Amino acid sequence: MSFAAKRVGVWLALAAMLPLQLPATAATVTYNIVPASDPEATSRTIKTGSRIEYRITADVTSDNPSAEDNSGLAAVIVDVETDLGVAQPAATSLDPVIADNFLFPSLGTPRNDDLEGIGGAQAAFGSPITGVGQDETLIVARGFLQTPNAEGTFTVVIGDGSVANVLTADPTSVPNVVAATVEIGNGFTIITDDAAPEDPGGGNGGGTTPPIGDLSGLGAMAGFGAFMTSVAVGSMFGPWGIVMGLLVGSLIGLITLFAGSSGSSGAA
Repeated sequence: MSFAAKRVGVWLALAAMLPLQLPATAATVTYNIVPASDPEATSRTIKTGSRIEYRITADVTSDNPSAEDNSGLAAVIVDVETDLGVAQPAATSLDPVIADNFLFPSLGTPRNDDLEGIGGAQAAFGSPITGVGQDETLIVARGFLQTPNAEGTFTVVIGDGSVANVLTADPTSVPNVVAATVEIGNGFTIITDDAAPEDPGGGNGGGTTPPIGDLSGLGAMAGFGAFMTSVAVGSMFGPWGIVMGLLVGSLIGLITLFAGSSGSSGAA
């Protein structure tokens, strides 16, 4: 079974547990991927066959011009799409808030020349971390892209399957999470030239490599599943419902995670 099919399966399983009326959108989250050496650049020319460092960014804006209608990011799941034609490595680090505090932080799963499932999700009960991505651009993840051993022009963009949720303006309410409208930036173009210099990079510091980051993007989806289930059940049954929802969601997510790992091992 493909990764995409497994991810759809997780969403369908969780959808059965959600209330009939989902919370309304309350914010816009804009994802982008930029060259680390020059985040404002729309293209970079580098030596054929070399690597280029990137940053994945997220900005949260309120849909209400007169009042803040959210309390920052609650879930971040980002895909990266390229036409480089060569296998790409997982990201090298996540923002420390995501790596240290979100459920099942993931550096992403390489899928040919793309990456899937970078990010994680906060638990929907207790004291969630507010303000993530609100006051300044959040660097969700950092990493490197490998270019092919051929001259050419290639595009790098955020995948349209990327997901974002935000905490409500009152994070103590139940439910306290709503889906955000996701907008995607322009990404950038890589031009490979035999005579060009290698990418100078932009410094890969400031991020944290999660200890379970090598469990693949299915880990992030497991966390996202637990998160969404806790919100859904909590909205129907109150605080104890949130706890039970998180436990049930975690179980579903972990079963999916291990099933995916077994499938990958069998395919190899």
